[in-house]
Amino acid sequence: MSEPVFEIYKDLAGRFRFRLKASDGSIVAVGESYESKEELRHAIETIRNIAPKAKTIETALQDVTRDVKEIKETQFRQEKHSKLSFYFGVLLGGLIGVLGNFFVSYLVMTPQNIAGLTISGILLTIVFIILLYKVRKHID
Repeated sequence: MSEPVFEIYKDLAGRFRFRLKASDGSIVAVGESYESKEELRHAIETIRNIAPKAKTIETALQDVTRDVKEIKETQFRQEKHSKLSFYFGVLLGGLIGVLGNFFVSYLVMTPQNIAGLTISGILLTIVFIILLYKVRKHID
């Protein structure tokens, strides 16, 4: 029989991972991903050093389920805030563009500038209504 082995490999994302294989070749553990091979080797050495001292504890399934639920809720909140920030950023950018257009059009009053400002205002109003609808949908 062979000895247990840490097998180092690159995952599909190009990051380094390890598998711990038992003496019979079965995989008994898979490590998280690391940016560099040096970080991965350090993690393996840390595991080797602390594993003999590691205690075994049992975690109830409800605890794991609760943790997963908390993680999902946190991710949902972060995604929600990210989308809201995006929508408000687009809205603010559009508003700044229309205000800039207004001031330039005001300085040089021509019928074309007034028409352009009117069209920009209408388009911004439409975008504003769509964004408000999306924001409200994500807030609820």
